[in-house]
Amino acid sequence: MRRLLIRRVLRYAPNPVRDEWVNIGVLIFDPESGERRLRMVEEEDEFHRVRRLHPDADESVLPRLRDTWKACSPPKDGSGTGEAAVSNG
Repeated sequence: MRRLLIRRVLRYAPNPVRDEWVNIGVLIFDPESGERRLRMVEEEDEFHRVRRLHPDADESVLPRLRDTWKACSPPKDGSGTGEAAVSNG
């Protein structure tokens, strides 16, 4: 069975004028079930790519972005904070 999934690549662009960016995550959404999955950089070697592009990058922003997205995501059953609708795996 085939399912339609919507995919968004999340990018970190410290200076959009220079058009330099690095991928920091992937967001997958299943419109049929409402399930959402998020995978963002978490490991030290993944942060290395961000630091190479922007040595002064505030790495604490990335986990806060993930937490904010989780808090704003509606759960499948319409209740709670939405954290049950997100998986980092």
